[in-house]
Amino acid sequence: MLPYAGLAAKDFFYQDIDYFDRATGRLISHIRRSPQPPYHHYEIEVYVYDAQGRVSRDFAALTLPWQLAHPARTFINLHDYPGELHAIRQFDASGEISYESCVGSLGGRKLNLQLEAYEIGPKVRAMPDYQACFARLPMQAGAYLVPH
Repeated sequence: MLPYAGLAAKDFFYQDIDYFDRATGRLISHIRRSPQPPYHHYEIEVYVYDAQGRVSRDFAALTLPWQLAHPARTFINLHDYPGELHAIRQFDASGEISYESCVGSLGGRKLNLQLEAYEIGPKVRAMPDYQACFARLPMQAGAYLVPH
C-alpha cells in the first residue's frame, strides 16, 4: 500500500498489480487500484505485442482517486520500430495526436525526439528525422479507438 503524493491525494493509497503472460514473461497489463475492497481502479494499462515480441500498441485509462466517475486521461499508443529506432505516436480517446516519441540510432547518431501535440506541425513533419521515425505510423487512431 503506497500513498499518493500531493495535498489533494493525501488520504488516498494505492496498490500496483502487474499481470504477465505465463509463456513469454511479457507484461500484459498493469493496474493501479485502491488497496482494499471495494476496489476502485485508478489506472489500467494493456499491452499488445507483435510477432517479434515488441509492444505494437498499448492502451491506458487513468482516473483521479477522488473523481472516479470519468477517466482523467486516456491514451492509445501505437509503436513502430524502423531500423534502430523506437517510435511512439500517442492519441487521446478523441483520436487526436497528443504526443510523439522517437529514440534510438539513425545513420550512426543518437536520436531522441519528444514532441507535444502543439510542436507537431508541417515544418516538423517535413524534417528527415521525423519522417524516418514516424512515416509508417498512422496519422489517425482509427480502429484502435476501440481497444483490441
